[in-house]
Amino acid sequence: RIEFSKDVLWFDKNHCLLRSANLKEAIMHDDIYYSSNSNSIFRECVALETVRFSTQYTAIGESMFYNCKAFKGISNWDEIKRNITSFGKEVYYGCESITELDLSATQITSIPNSFARYTTSLGAVILPATCTSIGDSAFRDSALTSINTEKITSYASHAFTATTRLESFVIAEGVT
Repeated sequence: RIEFSKDVLWFDKNHCLLRSANLKEAIMHDDIYYSSNSNSIFRECVALETVRFSTQYTAIGESMFYNCKAFKGISNWDEIKRNITSFGKEVYYGCESITELDLSATQITSIPNSFARYTTSLGAVILPATCTSIGDSAFRDSALTSINTEKITSYASHAFTATTRLESFVIAEGVT
């Protein structure tokens, strides 16, 4: 377990915990400044199960949980989800323990490239009404079973390639 508190005043480094093989939990308190440019902080921390972010957090950086095989989710998601305005690409790439992503209360407008690629336990994804586009390979090779796509007007290449468990798919009216 690692805990970041007021002793760490600035957190804007990329890859700062890269491949910390035994790290299971991280807690980031509200008195820390987080740069939205902080990418890959927990990349390849294969034992990481949960992270508690500051309630001031508004963006989940690129490759934040990339290949965190044991990652189950953000422990205080209910507290921060309304503040989230964007995700970087590959945020949940290779997270084999994620079973659901409820993004309904976020303010995101798009799902980035390779967002949840290789999420082999992912079942449902719930998108917010503000989300209108899905990036390249966003859910490629995932175990995705359901996703609400009624508001999506733009799909990039391979967004759902090899999602062999997808049970239903609704394309918004007017999308060609």
